[in-house]
Amino acid sequence: MEDKRYFCSMRCFRILCLVLFVCFSQSVDAQTGNPFDMEHKASSSEKWEKPLEVSPPAIETKTESANLSNQAATTITKDQAATTITEDTGNPFEMEDKVSTTEQGEEFQEVSLPEKQPEVEDLIQSEPTVFAPLKVEGNPFDIGSKSEPVVSIKAPSSPVVKKKRRVVGNTDSAKINRFKLILTIILLVALALISTLLRHVILKVFEGFKSDNLLRTYFRVSGRRITPPNMLLELFFILNASFTVFLLLEYYNYLGNSPFFEFLVILLFLLVVVYGKHLLLFIIKEVFPIKKEVSEYNFTINVFLSVLGFILMPCNLILAYAPEAMATFTLYFVGASTSLVLGLLAFRSLLIGSKYLSTNRFHFFMYLCSVEIAPIFILFKVVKNYLGS
Repeated sequence: MEDKRYFCSMRCFRILCLVLFVCFSQSVDAQTGNPFDMEHKASSSEKWEKPLEVSPPAIETKTESANLSNQAATTITKDQAATTITEDTGNPFEMEDKVSTTEQGEEFQEVSLPEKQPEVEDLIQSEPTVFAPLKVEGNPFDIGSKSEPVVSIKAPSSPVVKKKRRVVGNTDSAKINRFKLILTIILLVALALISTLLRHVILKVFEGFKSDNLLRTYFRVSGRRITPPNMLLELFFILNASFTVFLLLEYYNYLGNSPFFEFLVILLFLLVVVYGKHLLLFIIKEVFPIKKEVSEYNFTINVFLSVLGFILMPCNLILAYAPEAMATFTLYFVGASTSLVLGLLAFRSLLIGSKYLSTNRFHFFMYLCSVEIAPIFILFKVVKNYLGS
């Protein structure tokens, strides 16, 4: 069966090749002449049947007059004929347009010479045209020769002192940009070291930020206290928060002439706020019988601030080097993320101290007013006085 199919296919292929060959040969035979020849193109034999009528170019009068003048000049030199030139009374060197020559035994021959170009004096003496130069009498730059009164400008009684224009912000902006670059490099190096050396601590911090149970487990594992790695993470937050406040002051044009001094003031201010809060909680823990809850709340503050420091790091880079539109959007993002983290911290704090709300409401209210609310108003007043000054 396979052999029959093979032979049948070979026969069909041969028949098809034969048909294509016949069609191709007919098409070649049918194609006589040039296939690219145009329809209304004249043949080569018809091209030369009619003689081409070529009209000779017209001889210009200028060349003819020039040739005639040359012939007249040669005849004058050879035969030394007497030439009569009509002279004008005005200019003795002016030649006449036409010259008549005589030869021995021949008729007079008139030759028209080319017109002479007018001289500069003729142009000046002729009537003024549009392009003719104006005739100026005397020296136009001689002021004393003119009879017209010279108007003199009197100098003012008090000389006008041109005030020097002070360029504001060029040197200050250069200092600020240099300081921002140095601080950015320091923060990036600190981030590289922290992410390499304290990787396990960072993972536990983010796990405790996501879940309350994992946070309590991490608190028990760490010995119910803030460890030195956690303190380093909190210090990294203080650096980033100080840089954020510095960039905010730059955005609203509140910075002074010394960016280093401004940043140092912000850094010291945030150090006092954060570690002052820890010191106050430590005193409360030692005085009142709520040691476990205060220690847990203190540890929770450390975890949430460490997470906020990692959020502020890329935002600071955008605020420092991005265009104004992107920096404005990042500014709103910083405010929203900070409010969200601090709001979640307040909610976790309420969960820690919820068992004291039913029994000790007055003491809990006193704690909120003295430890949580009063420092906020004090800080707001200090910042307002600082910016006002």
